[in-house]
Amino acid sequence: MLPSKYKKEYCELRIKLAKKGMSIAAFCSEIGIGRTTYYDWLNVHPELREADGIAYEEELLYFEKRASALCSGQKIEGFDPKYCNPRMLEFKLRTRFHREYSEKKHIEVSGTLHNQLLTALESDE
Repeated sequence: MLPSKYKKEYCELRIKLAKKGMSIAAFCSEIGIGRTTYYDWLNVHPELREADGIAYEEELLYFEKRASALCSGQKIEGFDPKYCNPRMLEFKLRTRFHREYSEKKHIEVSGTLHNQLLTALESDE
């Protein structure tokens, strides 16, 4: 088994890149690992898991600031709303931050059809 490439300095780098809106994939590319290795490291290194939580919030803040500037027409450092594609920004928020920005739908199934489906599924077992 090869020694791990993990370094504690990666915690700071993960947060630094997230503050620039960079994803986990970008971080992994920057240090030359695959995402599978990154997720394995999260299970082994609690300090990286903590840094990942902070990085998530920083990355969310990065995109929320841009969304706010886009809505208000304000300029923020490194971002000019007139050059922003609102659909891409929305896509990023809905996919990367789906817990906060996805549309949640609650579907309730009841009645005869529900009972028929349950009966059919039970008879298949």
